[in-house]
Amino acid sequence: MKQPPPHPQRGDTQADFDAAIAGIAAEVAIAQNKYPRFNSGHEGYAVLLEEVEELWEVVRNHHAGVDDDQGYRLRLRAEATQVAAMAVRIILELT
Repeated sequence: MKQPPPHPQRGDTQADFDAAIAGIAAEVAIAQNKYPRFNSGHEGYAVLLEEVEELWEVVRNHHAGVDDDQGYRLRLRAEATQVAAMAVRIILELT
């Protein structure tokens, strides 16, 4: 008997991917307009690490029961977008 296709999950569509990339590009533009270019790999890494630590705080808070699921997903998306944007800035500004 043929299995039905799996139920689509968030992130499974091209539109989800495009929205994520658009959010990252917008965050890169905001950061580049607000802050000077990275001067070194050390600086880029430090900024990226700060964003990763903020992402980790969102994850820890959710695990501790601080956030509801919807608030968690919104904060997780925002912080993950900032992590990706800082990685893109490193690529654009230092390579």
